[in-house]
Amino acid sequence: MNEYTIRQTAELFASQDQIALLCHADPDGDTIGSASALAFALKQQGKQAAVFCADPIPKKYSYFTAQLPQDSFAPAFTVSVDVADSKLLGALNERFSHIDLAIDHHASHRQTAGE
Repeated sequence: MNEYTIRQTAELFASQDQIALLCHADPDGDTIGSASALAFALKQQGKQAAVFCADPIPKKYSYFTAQLPQDSFAPAFTVSVDVADSKLLGALNERFSHIDLAIDHHASHRQTAGE
Protein backbone atom coordinates (compact mmCIF):
# COMPACT_ATOMS: atom_id res chain seq x y z
CA MET A 1 0.00 0.00 0.00
CA ASN A 2 1.30 3.44 -0.85
CA GLU A 3 1.44 5.72 2.13
CA TYR A 4 1.85 9.45 1.62
CA THR A 5 2.98 12.20 3.90
CA ILE A 6 0.70 15.16 4.42
CA ARG A 7 2.91 17.18 2.07
CA GLN A 8 2.73 14.50 -0.65
CA THR A 9 -1.04 14.29 -0.28
CA ALA A 10 -1.33 18.07 -0.55
CA GLU A 11 0.81 17.99 -3.69
CA LEU A 12 -1.45 15.30 -5.20
CA PHE A 13 -4.50 17.48 -4.59
CA ALA A 14 -2.71 20.59 -5.89
CA SER A 15 -1.95 18.81 -9.15
CA GLN A 16 -5.60 17.93 -9.80
CA ASP A 17 -8.53 20.14 -10.77
CA GLN A 18 -11.48 17.72 -11.08
CA ILE A 19 -11.85 15.41 -8.10
CA ALA A 20 -14.43 12.76 -7.25
CA LEU A 21 -14.82 11.93 -3.56
CA LEU A 22 -16.36 8.52 -2.89
CA CYS A 23 -18.30 7.49 0.22
CA HIS A 24 -19.03 3.92 1.24
CA ALA A 25 -22.45 2.31 0.83
CA ASP A 26 -24.88 2.72 3.74
CA PRO A 27 -23.16 6.03 4.51
CA ASP A 28 -22.53 7.23 8.04
CA GLY A 29 -21.25 10.47 9.51
CA ASP A 30 -17.59 9.49 9.13
CA THR A 31 -17.67 9.01 5.38
CA ILE A 32 -20.14 11.81 4.60
CA GLY A 33 -18.56 14.33 6.96
CA SER A 34 -15.03 13.61 5.74
CA ALA A 35 -15.96 13.74 2.06
CA SER A 36 -18.04 16.88 2.53
CA ALA A 37 -15.33 18.73 4.44
CA LEU A 38 -12.78 17.78 1.79
CA ALA A 39 -15.13 18.90 -1.00
CA PHE A 40 -15.63 22.31 0.64
CA ALA A 41 -11.86 22.73 1.17
CA LEU A 42 -11.10 21.77 -2.43
CA LYS A 43 -13.72 24.22 -3.72
CA GLN A 44 -12.04 26.99 -1.71
CA GLN A 45 -8.84 26.11 -3.57
CA GLY A 46 -10.60 26.61 -6.91
CA LYS A 47 -11.01 22.88 -7.62
CA GLN A 48 -14.05 21.10 -8.96
CA ALA A 49 -15.08 18.47 -6.43
CA ALA A 50 -18.12 16.29 -6.04
CA VAL A 51 -19.20 13.70 -3.48
CA PHE A 52 -20.57 10.39 -4.75
CA CYS A 53 -22.30 7.70 -2.74
CA ALA A 54 -23.83 4.42 -3.93
CA ASP A 55 -26.72 4.79 -1.49
CA PRO A 56 -28.88 7.79 -0.67
CA ILE A 57 -27.45 10.01 2.04
CA PRO A 58 -29.65 9.81 5.15
CA LYS A 59 -31.79 12.87 5.85
CA LYS A 60 -30.17 13.37 9.25
CA TYR A 61 -27.03 14.57 7.38
CA SER A 62 -28.88 16.98 5.10
CA TYR A 63 -27.91 19.99 7.22
CA PHE A 64 -24.53 20.00 5.53
CA THR A 65 -24.95 17.85 2.43
CA ALA A 66 -27.54 20.25 1.02
CA GLN A 67 -24.71 22.73 0.56
CA LEU A 68 -22.35 20.33 -1.22
CA PRO A 69 -20.97 21.48 -4.55
CA GLN A 70 -23.00 20.17 -7.49
CA ASP A 71 -20.37 20.45 -10.19
CA SER A 72 -20.92 18.72 -13.50
CA PHE A 73 -17.58 17.44 -14.76
CA ALA A 74 -15.68 14.29 -15.66
CA PRO A 75 -13.45 13.57 -12.66
CA ALA A 76 -9.77 13.05 -13.45
CA PHE A 77 -8.80 12.05 -9.90
CA THR A 78 -10.74 9.72 -7.60
CA VAL A 79 -10.46 9.64 -3.82
CA SER A 80 -12.21 7.23 -1.48
CA VAL A 81 -12.90 8.60 1.98
CA ASP A 82 -13.41 6.36 5.03
CA VAL A 83 -13.69 3.25 2.83
CA ALA A 84 -11.86 0.27 4.34
CA ASP A 85 -12.43 -1.97 1.30
CA SER A 86 -13.50 -1.14 -2.24
CA LYS A 87 -16.32 -3.69 -1.88
CA LEU A 88 -17.95 -1.12 0.40
CA LEU A 89 -18.35 1.24 -2.54
CA GLY A 90 -21.20 -0.84 -3.91
CA ALA A 91 -22.38 0.34 -7.33
CA LEU A 92 -19.71 3.05 -7.41
CA ASN A 93 -17.21 0.32 -8.30
CA GLU A 94 -18.86 0.14 -11.72
CA ARG A 95 -18.60 3.88 -12.30
CA PHE A 96 -15.17 4.42 -10.72
CA SER A 97 -12.96 1.45 -11.47
CA HIS A 98 -9.78 3.18 -10.30
CA ILE A 99 -9.08 4.80 -6.91
CA ASP A 100 -6.16 7.23 -7.07
CA LEU A 101 -6.03 7.92 -3.34
CA ALA A 102 -7.66 6.35 -0.29
CA ILE A 103 -8.02 8.41 2.86
CA ASP A 104 -8.97 6.05 5.66
CA HIS A 105 -8.47 5.55 9.38
CA HIS A 106 -9.31 1.85 9.51
CA ALA A 107 -6.48 -0.52 10.44
CA SER A 108 -8.28 -3.11 8.31
CA HIS A 109 -7.97 -1.01 5.12
CA ARG A 110 -7.50 -3.20 2.07
CA GLN A 111 -5.57 -1.81 -0.87
CA THR A 112 -7.53 -1.61 -4.09
CA ALA A 113 -6.33 -1.62 -7.68
CA GLY A 114 -4.75 1.69 -8.50
CA GLU A 115 -3.87 2.77 -4.96
